[in-house]
Amino acid sequence: MAHWTSAVGAAQLARLLNSQQERPGGPGTRRPPAYRALADGIRLLVLEGRVPVAARLPAERELALALSVSRTTVAA
Repeated sequence: MAHWTSAVGAAQLARLLNSQQERPGGPGTRRPPAYRALADGIRLLVLEGRVPVAARLPAERELALALSVSRTTVAA
């Protein structure tokens, strides 16, 4: 029996993350750390159905390069 798993490339995931609108915060609200914003963004893409639940995500290095963030940020 074949198991079909879709994969999301680094460039595609970066485009999807960059296409999300930032949620306006109230007065005195700080922006979340980059690692939290990344995790929340990916979670939201899955919840919206824009990234399949069982999709393979890109490697840390590829995603870090595509997003112009450190690999540590992606790994966190």
